[in-house]
Amino acid sequence: MSNTLKKTLSLMTTFAMILTLFSGIAIASDDGESDSVAEAVYLEAKEDEIPERHYDELEVELEIDEEYEFNEDFIGSSEAWEFGEELDDEEFTSVEKIADNEVVMTFEDLTLQDGEELEITVEAMAIKGVDGVEEKKATIDVIDPTEYTVTFDITDEEDEALEGVEIDINDDQITTDEDGEATIDLREGEYDYEADKTGYESKTGDVEVDDIRTVDFSLEKDSEVADLIVHEKPETFVVDEDSEITFALVNEAGDVVEEADEKVDFEFTDVPFGSDIADPASGETEEGKITVEITPDVEDQYRLRAEQENHTARADFEAVEELPGEYDVPFNVVNTDGDALEAAEVELEDVDTKETDEDGKVEFEDVKEGDHDYTVNKEGYGEAEGTVTVEEDMDEELVIMTEVVDYDLVDYSAFASEIRDYDEDTEIGDGEEDGAEIEARFRDRDGSREYGPHKFYVVFSEDSGAINEDKGDVRDVTKINDEEYRVVVDAVNGDFDLFVTSTVPGDIDVDLYKYEDEETSIDGVTIEFESTEDIDAVELEVDEYDEIFDGYKVFDAGDDVELTATALAGNWEVEDEDVEFEKLEYCEDDGWDDDEWDNIGTVETDEDGEAELDYEMNDSGRYKFRAIAEDWDSDEMDDEDVEWDETKVRIRSGDADLIEAERETKYADIEEDEFEVYYNLYDEHGNDIENPSELEVRVTDVDGDRHDEDDDGVTVTWCTDEEALEVEVDMDELDIDEDDREGWWEVRAQKAGTTIRAYTDVKVTEFGEIVDMEIEMDPQIVNFNEYVDEEGDEYEFDADDIMEVTLIDEQGMEIEYEADSDDDIVFSSSRGSVATIDRYDAEVTIKYENTGETTITAYHLDEELEAEDKFYVGDDPEGLEIVTDIEPGEKDGTVTMYMIDQDEYRTADEDDEEYNIISPADISYSDVEDFEDGVATFEIEAEEYEVYDIRVVTERGLTKTFEADFTEEATYEVIFEVFDEEEVAVEDAEIEIANMTEVTDEDGEAVLELEAGEYDYTIAKEDFETYEGTVEVEEDTLETVTLEEGEVRTFITLTEGSETIITDGEVDTMDATPAIINNRTYLPFRAVGEALGADVDWDADDESVTAELDGTTAVFYLDSTTAYVDGDRFDMDVAPELDEDAGRALLPIRFVAEAFDAYVDWDGDTREIEIERIVN
Repeated sequence: MSNTLKKTLSLMTTFAMILTLFSGIAIASDDGESDSVAEAVYLEAKEDEIPERHYDELEVELEIDEEYEFNEDFIGSSEAWEFGEELDDEEFTSVEKIADNEVVMTFEDLTLQDGEELEITVEAMAIKGVDGVEEKKATIDVIDPTEYTVTFDITDEEDEALEGVEIDINDDQITTDEDGEATIDLREGEYDYEADKTGYESKTGDVEVDDIRTVDFSLEKDSEVADLIVHEKPETFVVDEDSEITFALVNEAGDVVEEADEKVDFEFTDVPFGSDIADPASGETEEGKITVEITPDVEDQYRLRAEQENHTARADFEAVEELPGEYDVPFNVVNTDGDALEAAEVELEDVDTKETDEDGKVEFEDVKEGDHDYTVNKEGYGEAEGTVTVEEDMDEELVIMTEVVDYDLVDYSAFASEIRDYDEDTEIGDGEEDGAEIEARFRDRDGSREYGPHKFYVVFSEDSGAINEDKGDVRDVTKINDEEYRVVVDAVNGDFDLFVTSTVPGDIDVDLYKYEDEETSIDGVTIEFESTEDIDAVELEVDEYDEIFDGYKVFDAGDDVELTATALAGNWEVEDEDVEFEKLEYCEDDGWDDDEWDNIGTVETDEDGEAELDYEMNDSGRYKFRAIAEDWDSDEMDDEDVEWDETKVRIRSGDADLIEAERETKYADIEEDEFEVYYNLYDEHGNDIENPSELEVRVTDVDGDRHDEDDDGVTVTWCTDEEALEVEVDMDELDIDEDDREGWWEVRAQKAGTTIRAYTDVKVTEFGEIVDMEIEMDPQIVNFNEYVDEEGDEYEFDADDIMEVTLIDEQGMEIEYEADSDDDIVFSSSRGSVATIDRYDAEVTIKYENTGETTITAYHLDEELEAEDKFYVGDDPEGLEIVTDIEPGEKDGTVTMYMIDQDEYRTADEDDEEYNIISPADISYSDVEDFEDGVATFEIEAEEYEVYDIRVVTERGLTKTFEADFTEEATYEVIFEVFDEEEVAVEDAEIEIANMTEVTDEDGEAVLELEAGEYDYTIAKEDFETYEGTVEVEEDTLETVTLEEGEVRTFITLTEGSETIITDGEVDTMDATPAIINNRTYLPFRAVGEALGADVDWDADDESVTAELDGTTAVFYLDSTTAYVDGDRFDMDVAPELDEDAGRALLPIRFVAEAFDAYVDWDGDTREIEIERIVN
């Protein structure tokens, strides 16, 4: 077959058609009448359609019933075949008989169009045993092969995605995925479908296919009851405690049939001896379920039977006096020497199976108390088994395993033994056949040597190493793991030979140990296994792709591209060599540029010569992948001295997963006829979906009238500048008068056939009062060499080319200010030596070799508003400035890089520039943005908290190594010092901060550990005012606080008719009692006054009482309503009385309150008087 034909076949341009001759059906002859002889056979095309296209070669297979045979003498004759007008004898090139009843016809160089027909007629003479039939003819239609994707989106009644729905359509069956979606490609036409899922009602329908379509519907759950089951029950029941068992009616899928309201009867069919438990009452299911309460009365086994009309279920359970406890069970596995055994498999019956760690330990958590059987297995040891009793505070279970040895071993001293000689190197071929020889001598501690079996362990540094069991003095070899072997040799007077091999070239350490797990070293050597050649080829395989289309292996965005490279030196796989994986992205402007290969990872080959890399691809597009040896130079690759594979991969965008509105709210100028809003349609990995047909748009105007893209005034297009889908609303085209436009409009964008949507509210109004202003320099960084060539030259940027000034009104509406439009704004530059700016026109001027940083300021004269932005002018780039934004405690962050000139001023390069990031394996990066206008960014993520060195190299060779500091959230020591107003330390003050409470010590100090941040706190202490404050923690911090003295109060309690007086909790006795006189309450003044801290004197001459308290002097007289407070007259509504029995003056409560600024409360229920007074 020619290369042209092979290529044609690989591009799927070969079409095979089987034409079959069937028996028993009549065919009309040319004159329209039935030919009696023709009833034996007729010709039919099994595939009656063929896609339109150009065919370099078309093969047609003809087959007749087995009872007939093609006549080989005639099938090659031109008279045996006739063709319609679309085929001719020149296009027909050959016919070949491949079986008695099969031939293959070949046509070449056909161009077929939609609507054409191919006719092939075979004359009767070409078929043996068929006479009298002049011809058999078949027709093949040429059709348009265009197919459209139909997506089924199926949910349940709760609008949840349904996975596993089988959809029969067009003699094919598709199944929905976890998102409830299934897709199929169909040609234009109408198709019936049927959707089925166990447990749900099936659904039929039809779909008209003339474009991409989404069919969405929901399936109702199957409401037919298929079984009665135990839905929920406790694992263990407790005697005399209530427990519940729930039964449920379910459909065929096992889902509860909530519509089922059926009667269920219950009966205990098995109960323990002595139990009086009663059968639960019958009842009806609610929402398909019924719950019964069970209270077992005897410890043992029970069986409860539930019966519905057509179904039964039984619940078996055991009741115990109390639930068993759960405890941790530790195991310790050792050999007979007491050495820990790692990787021993411990199986605890009905619990779990685990392996021991390097210390021979393993623990099972939360095991129920009681006896549990266990078994322990490890290669080279006999199985150990036993029973462990699980209980509280149990000791670890010690398991001793015995090594399996079938012969008596000779003991020896590892220290006294040695490797006497060995082959330092050998070729890989020899190593595979014989191996490198090692001569060793084993001695006992006294130097003696013995005959017989000696056991030891061989450990290889690589898993390609092995023991040649057929050479030397080996008696037995057991592989412990990929690198370790147990070896028994027959030593002759302590001497023996051992041969080791390797399947892969390279250095291998071979170490001998007396015991397993590299314990007690004997000796070791290094042997080089040499390959005959260097790497001369790297094969590359790409696995797990969805399909191959147009030569590309197709993946969905977010998939891992699984790359496997095999390094070869001749016929040998090469181990321990670095293979570089590279990726090349297709550029729509430049195509495939072989200078743009990016290294995506370097991986060392394993023992099979393979290097594997799983590379996640989230960005849609077309790519090439290749793998090459790290040490290949460009000359070798250019001269084709080495070979490598390249594989093409296409990453396609996923289904629309998110719609984002550029703004949720915006304002539009009523003076404009139209406004625009923008939406981005993304898949789950953030790839733009640029197809406007994916979007359904609805516009609601001020009056509530709705418009869509079918209206002239609503258009949806992909906007390249905004890189978004643009919805333009032309109010004039919608025939809405200017007077009716003002107000709120709503624009809704929705993915067709889904609930994925976004909204933008647009207020059409006049621009209001300016309240804010913004200025943005774009570009912000320039290189003067791009604009001026020699000293004295200067360059002027028009305002529109260098900046954007935005005015913002009180509504948030933004309009762009045009410089020099009305001289409302003046502009200035903080450093004219770097750049100057025209005051009104805002033209920015730079000069040759004037470099540095300046601030461009815009000032609105009328509104007194100011805005500013930085502007940088630099020389040609000479280095990099790198800024990292990594928050403490986070493992990701952003890196921003600036090009700088020789004076370390920020500058730019004329062209966008790519760069390489060289980082440790623990670092990953994403969202890598190339240098543009001197700035580049990328996201960075670390696996561990650590400080990493990362290097960046640009296309022009600029390089910088910087530290990415990923540190755990730092904590700082915060010391509070609390004093009173006399600067005396306050002990036991409570400090509340960050949900913690600390108490000061005798020095008034409290020490806390806090993360960086700002914290509110309070400090409280009895007899002091509560203090509230804020402390900012950025380092170790001392916070000193002075507490102000609080109010000190005295509390006095008295009871009518009682001589007891309680002062601040201290109980005392008075010689008089409170009394009720003329419905007024009187207090024994001396006792109360002294309790309040007053000095009380009685003057018998004028029958007056004088009391002094905190500088206040009060005088009152018996039988007089006039009193004096600090010399001022004070009139009382009742006069003081004398308790003649006690000889004590009684004073009205009100006088006490008003004279001494006290609060007095009377409780009529308890007949108690409460007096409260602030005493400081």
